[in-house]
Amino acid sequence: MSNFTMSDFVRIKYVSGEDTLTTSIKAANKMNLFLYKGAIMDKSVSYFFDAENKGILKITSFQPKTIGFFKKEVANFFKEVSNRNCSEIVIDLRDNQGGYVKAQEYLISYLNHKNKQYTVQHVYKRSNFDPFAKMSYFKRKRFMHRAKRYGITSQEYDFMKSELGTVSKISYSDVPENEFDQTYNGKCTLVTNGLSMSASVLFASWFRNANRGEIIGTPCLGPMSGTFGTSVSLNLPSTGLPVLISTVKFNPQYAKETQLDPIFPDKLIGYSIKDILLKNDPVWNYLNIKKDENHSLK
Repeated sequence: MSNFTMSDFVRIKYVSGEDTLTTSIKAANKMNLFLYKGAIMDKSVSYFFDAENKGILKITSFQPKTIGFFKKEVANFFKEVSNRNCSEIVIDLRDNQGGYVKAQEYLISYLNHKNKQYTVQHVYKRSNFDPFAKMSYFKRKRFMHRAKRYGITSQEYDFMKSELGTVSKISYSDVPENEFDQTYNGKCTLVTNGLSMSASVLFASWFRNANRGEIIGTPCLGPMSGTFGTSVSLNLPSTGLPVLISTVKFNPQYAKETQLDPIFPDKLIGYSIKDILLKNDPVWNYLNIKKDENHSLK
């Protein structure tokens, strides 16, 4: 969060039993960090098909620059899966730190071949930082005008009018759909790790509950009973250090009890120091993914 000189660096040590590996990474100034983040957002969705015709979809964020771009790329992947008649796909959510709930629901729409209802309860606390308070001036005016003109008495409108400190639970329920009315019912594997969080946790929770396939990798950062989101950044007054505070809790309604343990994969696959040194992906080895050089990453 601060500017650094090019002489500053961060030292990282990997430990695996008695084996250790120490490496250093140069610090980035704010502009470089901004440019790096922009590059990551541009590539939030990518995919390829291996030599055995498995489709591998990599989603690094559910918060792309535009939701239209996200939907287009996800749709293109499943369209090609259909054209190739793939019998197996892999969805890689490693290092995906979340984003829009609607984006992960759009991904669900292509896998929800049984057309089951998907219900998530949003728990809000009225404050100057909740999602409704952070609406732009014009969006808020349009919402209020529509509510008054058409006599809408929705839970959202009632919550918006409530006093600060009011806690409200609003449930959103529908069958996730896509504009192509397309679903994939073949074999599917989900890959997660410790940086799969927020919307990625919601997706992993649905994936496990729907028995949609095997989850491999390492535990994601959240349990079956939901996650937090819509964070605001506040700076501590004495140190200036920024902290993130979530303003909403997402509770999938199929989870009847609150759980604290993270979603544990069916097959635990972690990185060893040797994997890091050789730039080897143990997940790909487990899945026997052999990249076809004739088909580059899209």
